[in-house]
Amino acid sequence: EKLKNYLGETSLLIIDEAHKIPDIGLNLKIIVDQIKPIKIIATGSASFDLAQKVGEPLTGRKNTQLLYPVSTAEIINNFGSDYQRSMLEDQLIFGGYPEVIVSRSTKQKSNYLKELLDSYLLRDTLAFGNVKQPKKIIDLLSLLAFQIGSEVSLTELAKSLELNRGTVERYLDLLEKSFVLINIRGFSRNLRKEVTKNSRYYFYDNGVRNVLINNFNSLKMRNDIGALWENYLVIERIKKQTRQLNQRQKNSGWKLIKKPSLKSSTKKTTLNLLPNLSKKLCLTVPPREWTLLIFEAHCISIKKS
Repeated sequence: EKLKNYLGETSLLIIDEAHKIPDIGLNLKIIVDQIKPIKIIATGSASFDLAQKVGEPLTGRKNTQLLYPVSTAEIINNFGSDYQRSMLEDQLIFGGYPEVIVSRSTKQKSNYLKELLDSYLLRDTLAFGNVKQPKKIIDLLSLLAFQIGSEVSLTELAKSLELNRGTVERYLDLLEKSFVLINIRGFSRNLRKEVTKNSRYYFYDNGVRNVLINNFNSLKMRNDIGALWENYLVIERIKKQTRQLNQRQKNSGWKLIKKPSLKSSTKKTTLNLLPNLSKKLCLTVPPREWTLLIFEAHCISIKKS
């Protein structure tokens, strides 16, 4: 009754950081059952904790939405393609968090990203994952920041971090569920073998990746443009999939043992803004292993020049 009086005629209730509220799922169920009509938006930065607390009491009565950093499509739709091209370098270096985009100076952008990493992303991971060695999480992320686009060996990571493989797997799972990392598994015709293939890890945001290695230099002063561009393309692709289909799609990595002979044509795109990088669109038939599973498969390759 007190809750009814407090909410009054409210038709929309927004709860931020909902995963921190005890018994949030049960409380939301009571509100939905007893106070009608009302819509509730419950946000949280840790999917594993919020999903566990909200999931069961509201089974079949909730709709989960993933909110990514601002996408290139959103920038183009709101400000135009010319503006997007002018800020592409900023996107590659500082990422797409709203606060970063509206900040005027590089100092403000870098300070925000440092605060975001220390007080928000890692805080949730450490708190909800019961991590006893927080420095190892930072070390793990730093190692992955230098391996963008490369297959990751959990055994090698465990050896470098002086941890057992199981602990590394748990840390990676926590970082995925707290929206820091994205895991792209290796592709295989045999779905059972696909589970055992090495993964590639990408960051949800380029700025988070760069704050980990403390490098906000301009593109002219960097030797990791390929990694920045690949991470940017992967996350933008996932944003597009989520926006169009309202759900994450399965994405897989493909490793070519032999370099294929590809007929390519160079397209003039925003890549012209990036030094020493060109985009090649593969116009030939994709590998047979792809088309056997995905009839409409097509191939796009990106290489340094």
